[in-house]
Amino acid sequence: MNQTVGVDATASTPIPVDAQMRPLAASSLFQDNLNAYAWMWKDHTSISEAEKITAVAREYYPEYLRKCGGTYSSEWYWSKIMHCFKTDREVFDAAHVWLDFPDFIPAVLGGINAVSQLKPGICAAGHKALYCDEWGGYPTDDFFAMLEPELIALRHRMPSNAYDASQTAAVLSQEWADKLGLCPGIPIALSP
Repeated sequence: MNQTVGVDATASTPIPVDAQMRPLAASSLFQDNLNAYAWMWKDHTSISEAEKITAVAREYYPEYLRKCGGTYSSEWYWSKIMHCFKTDREVFDAAHVWLDFPDFIPAVLGGINAVSQLKPGICAAGHKALYCDEWGGYPTDDFFAMLEPELIALRHRMPSNAYDASQTAAVLSQEWADKLGLCPGIPIALSP
C-alpha cells in the first residue's frame, strides 16, 4: 500500500525563520515578539504596502498583476514582509527567509533545515509571492528596488524554483515518524 502524508495549511501565512529554518519565535530573543510569529492570512495591516506593490507593478510590471487578479492583496507574502520591515527591523533583519505555512509544515515534518532543500509549492509562491517561470521566478531586483531595496537580499536567499503537486515536498523524517507512529520515508505531498 502506498502512503503519502498530506498537509493542509492556509496560504498567505508567512513565518520568519532563521538560516536553519527554525521559526524566530522559537528563540528566546523573539519568544515575546508577536512579529516573529506567523503573520496570519487574515491580517490586513499591510494595506499601504499592498497598494504600493500594486501601483509599482501596474506601472512597470503589469504582467505580475495579471497572474494574481489585477491587485496585490494586503493578505499576501510581500506586503506583510514589507510591513514587518517598516514596523520591526529587528525581526526583519533576523529572518533568513519567510516561509508560507503550506511550505513550512512539510519542511518541519521532513526535517529540512536548509533553504536549499526546500521545495515550495507553486500555488502560494505563484499567487501570493509573484513567482512565475515566465519571468525567471520571483520578481526582479529592479521591482524590489522600487518597493524597498532591503527586499532584494531576502529574495536572493529564497529557493530559486517552485514546484507543482506532481512533486513531493520531502519525506517524513525519523523524528516525526516516531512522534506520529508512522514509518520514516513516507512522501509528504506538496501543497497544490
